[in-house]
Amino acid sequence: MSEIRNLTTKMELQERKQLLENNCLRETEANYIIGIFEMDKLLATGSIKDNVIQTVAVEKERQGEGLMNIIITELYTYGRNKGYEDIFIFSKTENEKIFKSCGFTTVSKTDKWIFLESDKNGLKKWVDKYKYLSKDENSCIVMNANPFTLGHHYLVEKALEKLKINSKLIVFVVEQDSSFFDFKTRFELVNLGLSDINQKKQIIIIPSGPYVLSMATFPTYFTKDKEEAKFACSQLDINLFAQKIAPELNIKQRFVGTEENDITTACYNRNLFSSINYLVQIPRLELSGTPISASWVRKFYNENNFQDMKKLVPTLNYQYLVSKRISSLAGKSLIEEVLLTPKPGLVDQNNNGSHHDMDIDLFFKSSKAIEPFLFKIAQLSFTLDPLKNKNSLNSEIRKIGIECEKAMFEATFGINTHKGAIFSFSLFIYAIVQLIQEQSVLSALSIGNRIKLISTDFDKEFKNYNSSSKGQLAYKKYKIKGVRGEAQIGYDHVIKAFTFFKTLLKTHSYNSSLCWTLIWLIANLDDTNIITRKDLQTQKWAQAEGEKVLKTKAFENLEIIKDLDKKFIEKNISPGGSADLLALTIFLYKLSCK
Repeated sequence: MSEIRNLTTKMELQERKQLLENNCLRETEANYIIGIFEMDKLLATGSIKDNVIQTVAVEKERQGEGLMNIIITELYTYGRNKGYEDIFIFSKTENEKIFKSCGFTTVSKTDKWIFLESDKNGLKKWVDKYKYLSKDENSCIVMNANPFTLGHHYLVEKALEKLKINSKLIVFVVEQDSSFFDFKTRFELVNLGLSDINQKKQIIIIPSGPYVLSMATFPTYFTKDKEEAKFACSQLDINLFAQKIAPELNIKQRFVGTEENDITTACYNRNLFSSINYLVQIPRLELSGTPISASWVRKFYNENNFQDMKKLVPTLNYQYLVSKRISSLAGKSLIEEVLLTPKPGLVDQNNNGSHHDMDIDLFFKSSKAIEPFLFKIAQLSFTLDPLKNKNSLNSEIRKIGIECEKAMFEATFGINTHKGAIFSFSLFIYAIVQLIQEQSVLSALSIGNRIKLISTDFDKEFKNYNSSSKGQLAYKKYKIKGVRGEAQIGYDHVIKAFTFFKTLLKTHSYNSSLCWTLIWLIANLDDTNIITRKDLQTQKWAQAEGEKVLKTKAFENLEIIKDLDKKFIEKNISPGGSADLLALTIFLYKLSCK
């Protein structure tokens, strides 16, 4: 009696690996892996990554018994249930008849490899979307652009010089999401990067779809012999392009850049040269004698090395990438703060603290809603002259902040999870972009000093308070300025907390250092969240408790913090202001990491 199993255990996956090797295949990334077992012996296996069925193998002595059909049917059903209309198969050509018997149609093949799809008109539908382009004689470039660089810009620029009159240049952007930057980001960057040379609308930028350089047409890591796989799989993709895409879209030239370092791309280009006679190779743009590489940009991006990154990408792309990086770090900092455990009176992984209307999931939703607006704030900040705006918070930035608050409340069903954090992170990002524009040193102190300048007109706002935010209520009753007052002193508590955290981190774990930094903030900050939730007396009690715990200096003992958590919950205390400043502390740390 045989059964189908989802392979998850180490032993099952090891059996699968052996079966794949016996069939000259290798393991690949997958969303769902299955096997057919008989008496606990694996007879057949297959997997699916998104909508591409792959690594289908059957024990040699059990081939011809219909096991492969069962695997294909199961994986096809899984893909359809996930919402994919067209399911693809990449496999050995020897299995073509079996796949066709399951209803699949051959799209492209070589003597060794075959690419099929479940929708017999899938390729035609995709080509028909762009058939309007075929009225002109076209050239094309296929690029992953991970991300778009000055090298890509140069390639397109040189290609345009070689176009015939009235010809178009189609730029296919690889749609497969297997790169560091997702497709949406890469596509936006290509459009941004080419905007300065596309005034005549000669460049048509379109997604490559599943038929040009996708996991379905060019899977390079499926066989034991990687070099053989690169050749065979690239030939599959090239045949499809040359025989079924280029003729339909009237493509008469294809441009590529020279490639010496990336083995896969170099191999692909060689195969292109041997397969099509309309390929034009353009020498790559160099910087200091070395070809510009997207891998450099990714390296500088991850290191927050914006100065060196600027040399490698067009201006608009640079602004986009910096905006994406700092808003992404801000979003991660908000998530990291809520996940930090334990935290007195706050939502964490142990409990929901003093809150009956909040949990971790709600904070995740809130953070996800906020990040796109922080990106917008960063992008807008690049368009503003820092000399004219460094003494005030620009009104357009404020508008985006208000939109962000609305989005947060929509995501949290009206619950205030991050209103104070939105204000603070908006200021930080605004200040950071100004400093980057000026090519000033980017440090905790320089950011704090710039925020101090930006906040000089906040005194007028204290005189005109007419809303009911926690900070404003605290000011009316106790003349405590809350987050705006914190901004006026350049977020001095955050700067000091950052110093405290870095000192602890030298000798203690990351988690413990952050937990104790929160205690430092509780002990030193006039937290308006505690004051308005309870009263000033309770806030002073919370500070005293924080100081008492700090004096123990038991920085690896989190049980003390758990005990404080119980006390805060009993008194319904939630140091939300301290939590926001802790998120900013995390943000400064992430920004400082190289």
